[in-house]
Amino acid sequence: VTSYVGREPNPNLLAKSREKYPEAIFTDKLPEEYFDFVFASGVFNLKDYQWKKITYETLETMFEKCRLGMAVNFLSSLTRFSKKYDPSNFQTKNY
Repeated sequence: VTSYVGREPNPNLLAKSREKYPEAIFTDKLPEEYFDFVFASGVFNLKDYQWKKITYETLETMFEKCRLGMAVNFLSSLTRFSKKYDPSNFQTKNY
């Protein structure tokens, strides 16, 4: 990674991000530039009634802003199950 630009609309988290990673650029606005890769991790855990609209719009914007690829996950502590997964229980397959 040669540079990092992060978007954070929450003013408190924006300040903490800038403090923790001073070498990165953090903004509360959507950057105008385009990027090789765009990532989003755990940002779609919305309780808003418009969660689907917000999620789709965000994914569309991410796709428009990336030149090579994008990756997202939907990690959330708002799941309906409480089973904890132990990574050591997963086996890899050799192909």
